[in-house]
Parts: sequence; structure tokens; C-alpha cells
Amino acid sequence: MLFFSEDQCEIETIYGVKNLYSIEKLMIDGQIYDGSDVKALQKMSLDQGLYEVSVTKKDQDMYEVDYENLIIETRYCYEYSYSQDAIIKWNGYGGTLIFMD
Repeated sequence: MLFFSEDQCEIETIYGVKNLYSIEKLMIDGQIYDGSDVKALQKMSLDQGLYEVSVTKKDQDMYEVDYENLIIETRYCYEYSYSQDAIIKWNGYGGTLIFMD
């Protein structure tokens, strides 16, 4: 039986991550970035279900799914996490990121 903590956040969007290693340099708003430091995010969906994952907070409302090429964008989520076990509860169109204690 799973016991969920009270720490859960609404998922705004799930992104697939693509590394841009083949690009030598990239300019965004006048800033130059080395291609190995840049990742492209493409909106995607998951099949309906529960997914056991480990997540790390990368920025405000942005969580990387460890060892997967996924980024989860949440809405008003203040949970600090570093390789924290979590559950993605996905209904096919939206969902919740539930942090495990």
C-alpha cells in the first residue's frame, strides 16, 4: 500500500528533452551558450496511469525526472527536491506530481 505525503503539485505541462550537442553555439536574447549546455523542450503527453519516478528541482516550477528525458512543469509548486521519490498521477490530459516522504 502506498502512503502519500501532503506535498503534491498540479502538473502544468510535461516536456520531452532533446540535447543539442551537435550545435556548437546558440544565441538566445543576445546571450551566447555552448551547445552542450542547451536542451530543447517539446510538449508531450503520457498514457493515463501512475508512474513511479525520482525528481530533482531545476528551477521554479520545473522538475527533471532523473534518468529520463523528461521535464515536468508544475503550477505554484514550492517543494525542494533532489532525487526525491515521487508519483506522477496522469489522467491523459493533466495530472499531479506527488512527493513521497
